[in-house]
Amino acid sequence: MSAIPITVTGTIATEPSARTLPSGRACASFRLAVNHWRVDKNTGEFVPDGTSWFGVDCYGDLASNSAMSLNTGAAVIVSGSLRNREWTTEERSGISPTVVAEHIGPDLRYGTAHYKRAKAADRSQSTAGETTSESSESNDSVWNTLGTAETPPESESDGDTDQAGIDTDAEDDPIAPETAKAAAPF
Repeated sequence: MSAIPITVTGTIATEPSARTLPSGRACASFRLAVNHWRVDKNTGEFVPDGTSWFGVDCYGDLASNSAMSLNTGAAVIVSGSLRNREWTTEERSGISPTVVAEHIGPDLRYGTAHYKRAKAADRSQSTAGETTSESSESNDSVWNTLGTAETPPESESDGDTDQAGIDTDAEDDPIAPETAKAAAPF
């Protein structure tokens, strides 16, 4: 069976579950909700048009980094190969589309991110939520910045400013509430 390349953007619907395979390789999985929109011919407005659900599996360093970085509700872009997985329970059976991820990143239409390259020691195969104190500090609110940032007072800039009066020496630039509101889909 040939691999079908796919890239999807959506919202993480379940907390990533991390585990170690019998081979010792790290693995993480989560569910991804992809909302669809269409234009209503009568009003010209965008209206919801259903949701597609994908399982996402990732392996190795990507799994370790995902387990430490991703949270429910984060907007992400996932690129990988599409697989149809068959499943069966006592009551029913079905086929579930699953993306075997090669790349996962934040969808910057809906927030900001501060990338930090992980060291090998930081990528230890931990489960979601269990991180070292160093990695906890580096990952705080990378994926949860939308809607939690406050606008800093305009008169309290003590750093360097450029010609437009923008603080160019700021360590952490929060998202302005109006920017977050404008980033909401449609």
